[in-house]
Amino acid sequence: MKERTFHRRFAPAQLCGIIVFALLMFYFFWQKTIVPAVLLMAIVICMIDRMLHTEYRFENHDGVGMLVVDHGRFSVSKAVRVSDITRCSKINRLFGLSRFLLLEYGSKGSVLMVEPNDEDAFIKEIEKWQHEVG
Repeated sequence: MKERTFHRRFAPAQLCGIIVFALLMFYFFWQKTIVPAVLLMAIVICMIDRMLHTEYRFENHDGVGMLVVDHGRFSVSKAVRVSDITRCSKINRLFGLSRFLLLEYGSKGSVLMVEPNDEDAFIKEIEKWQHEVG
């Protein structure tokens, strides 16, 4: 089975959050209050990294199909067996400004939120991997 990668969708609400935090950071630098400014700078860097470098990879590990969720350089990757995914629901929040897929997996009913660029192709890829690889 060929590996496939999906990138995270760019959402306007996330951009607005980054802009607000960046403006607040510049305000604190302007007022020469360095500690809050540096903390906000770290938060803005992490937010930008997470938005740009999040990807969802379907990989074959020794005959087992895995969905690897990588949230950027400052986060730990999470791997879920594709065969353990029991349900995939499309969720809309904030009057449609925020959309994501809620994946339920495992016997305990664990959940994972993903925001792929092409939701329909992502769901089809899950179904394809569930049928072809265990």
